[in-house]
Amino acid sequence: MTIFRYSRKTEALRLLFTAKKLATNQYQDRGYLILPQKPAQPAANLVIFPDLPYYSILKFWHRVMAVRQTTPPLTPQPLLQETMKLIEFNQAEANSKRKKLANSWQKISPAFRQNLFEIIPAAKKQVKQLTVFLSRYGTPASFNLITPRNSRLNIFLRLDQPLTSLMERIISGITRYPLQQQHFNWPETEAAKDCLILQTKLRRFFPHYRSTITDSRSRQQPQLKQTSRQYLAKLGLANNPQWNSKKILYLTSLERKLLDILINCYPDAASFDQLQTALWPENLNIGLSALTKLIQRLRLKFTKNRLAPNLIQAQRKRGYLLAGFSAAKNSISEAIF
Repeated sequence: MTIFRYSRKTEALRLLFTAKKLATNQYQDRGYLILPQKPAQPAANLVIFPDLPYYSILKFWHRVMAVRQTTPPLTPQPLLQETMKLIEFNQAEANSKRKKLANSWQKISPAFRQNLFEIIPAAKKQVKQLTVFLSRYGTPASFNLITPRNSRLNIFLRLDQPLTSLMERIISGITRYPLQQQHFNWPETEAAKDCLILQTKLRRFFPHYRSTITDSRSRQQPQLKQTSRQYLAKLGLANNPQWNSKKILYLTSLERKLLDILINCYPDAASFDQLQTALWPENLNIGLSALTKLIQRLRLKFTKNRLAPNLIQAQRKRGYLLAGFSAAKNSISEAIF
């Protein structure tokens, strides 16, 4: 059973999923291009993130940190409702696109499923339902994994993508979990998927196939890279920002002093003792809780200045680090794309 969903809600969910990945540097660390719309020239590893007035949502970049990266994402309802209001949406056009894609899939899916299940017989019993959430935003597609506890495959598919992109994610959603259980890493699971597509009868469904790894190795146009960097800067997510506390507005004297310390220590971390001594020189009995609360307030001021709050990073047993994205280190779940 296959269900296609396309609505203002699916658009908002995809936007928030993408925002969470941007706020935690996951796309930037993997070299994706972040652009507000699809460029005229082809671009591998493209993430479409629309240019909307996110500042109109109070603490937007701070609040997206609460979004859970499932497919579809689990999102605080107030944030979801506010985000839906930002999105321009034409219901008649949406229904037309959804029906067109569903009809195309209905024609090709029987042959594709038959070939897939011949190669992976267990998959026929494992996948009970396929739901495709359509959107104009994000990466070409993302998906959850079929596991012994989950028989529903959910896929986010960008509307500019061909059906081959949907079929590729179906294969990944089915095959990735058992490979991970055998300790295959992400590039290895991608290579296994490539072999299934290129070396079996599935090849006929992918006449112009290019793997994710191949695309990630391809050279991007310098102009698009520069455009992506400029757009990230506009969003307040710039790589290696030129830190100047005087350009950060709404700070109290203590918050500005804290930021100056972090700037002076950049790119190294400022230790807990160093911060406590500099901020409260006459009261060394102030505990870490006071410092933690001050860091939280400074992060909120970053949001008001359209900067990502996670640019202030906690370093375990070390202190706090002011970092650009190239210095950020984030763990990325192999199960979430």
